[in-house]
Order: sequence, then structure tokens, then C-alpha cells
Amino acid sequence: MTFEIIPAVDLMNGCVVRLYKGEASSVKIYHTNPVEVAQRWVTEGAETIHIIDLDAALGLGDNTQQIEEIAKKVKARIQVGGGVRSIVKAERLIKSGVHRIIIGTKAILDKPFIRELLSTYGAEHVAVALDYLQDEVLIEGWTSMSGVKLSVALGEMAELGIQYILLTSKERDGTLSGPDYLTVKEASKNRSLKIIAAGGIETTNQILALREAGAYACILGRCLYEGTLNLKDAIRAVKRVERDAR
Repeated sequence: MTFEIIPAVDLMNGCVVRLYKGEASSVKIYHTNPVEVAQRWVTEGAETIHIIDLDAALGLGDNTQQIEEIAKKVKARIQVGGGVRSIVKAERLIKSGVHRIIIGTKAILDKPFIRELLSTYGAEHVAVALDYLQDEVLIEGWTSMSGVKLSVALGEMAELGIQYILLTSKERDGTLSGPDYLTVKEASKNRSLKIIAAGGIETTNQILALREAGAYACILGRCLYEGTLNLKDAIRAVKRVERDAR
């Protein structure tokens, strides 16, 4: 199994931004042309682009037009999350060329919705984002505690037939303080789940350690935009390790 490195393109008001620990007040704008940014990461070797519509997640509008443009113009798998709370929205994204939709809050609050998505589009095209603080899942754009333990949510999603789980530590997201290896390792013990780890990644060594911990893939955000990590070099390093392991 090849470990995948997936660059993040977070959108707010049509711009590529990053937040610190998910706080909307901490927004930092990196670029005003999302298509250009996504294309850059593909040119550097990315096969999947991870897009989060922060406005939609926070109920402040949406960036659907920009997402559709990326899906149309950029030759890569596109996975999209943030405010996907209806079958109509999911269908629009998939029809526009999005490969995988990511469900957050709705996955915790509405299991029949997840079942319907899985039966309509299949497990390859649906992921669930479990964003957490300590051992509890967060909902509503990270603004509320759900009262659901992360371990319980992981079990429920596996039972529903979800394969892809995006695991993000709020404590570490956007901080470059290192990933939460222990949680990733624990979650990866469920062999039916493919864990995509996010939050706190700064170096290639940390990416390799996540792979070692059992993650299927990782999401890179601030480290790419601040230039503390080179995408080409990181992809090369993972390929080298995998080649040597054969």
C-alpha cells in the first residue's frame, strides 16, 4: 500500500487560507487563485487535492464555484469537505468531477445520511472527518463538542461501511507542533479503516513516522504554505522508504 501525501487547499471568500487550531479569527490568506495553487501541488507530484470549504462549514456562504473550477481544470483526484449536509450538495459536487466527499458533523448526527451516500456513491467516494479535542469528536465547524468519544465514532463508522477517515487534532491543526501519533496508531488498528492524518505536520520525518504508525495518508497545510516542507522532497522520501521496504 502506497502512503499518499495530500496537499490542502482551504477556501474562504474565494481565497486559499489557513487557520490556527480551526479558529476563524486566525485566518491567514496565502493566495487569491485556488486553481493556480491546486495546479502547483499537482505539478509537484500530488495525486489528490484536499479542499475544505470553510465558509460552508461555518455557515457563512460557500466556495462551490471555485471547487467546481478546480475539479474541471486540475488533473487530480479532488476530495471536498465543509458543509456537505445534503444529498443535493453531495450530488452537485460528485457531478462536477469531485472524486470524494468528506462528511463531518452530519456523520455524527445523521447515520441514515451516511448510509444513503454509501449506497448511492460507494465507499471509495465518501469519507468521514472526525475532528477531535482530547478524546471527543467536535462538530459544527469545530465550535461544539459532540459528546461522542473518538473511539466510539471510529467503531460506528467502520460498522456503517466507511473506509476513509480523516482524523484531525484541533490542538495541533495549523500549529506545526507535530502530529498526534498515538491517536493515529490506535485508530489504525481497525484494519477496515484507511486513516488520513492531519494536524501539526511540519517535517518529512513526521510524515514517515505517521506512515509507520499505520496511517494510509496525510494532509499537509501550513507547512507547505510557510515553506517549512517541500512537497516534491517529501513524496520522494516516502517512495524511497517504500522501495527499500520491498
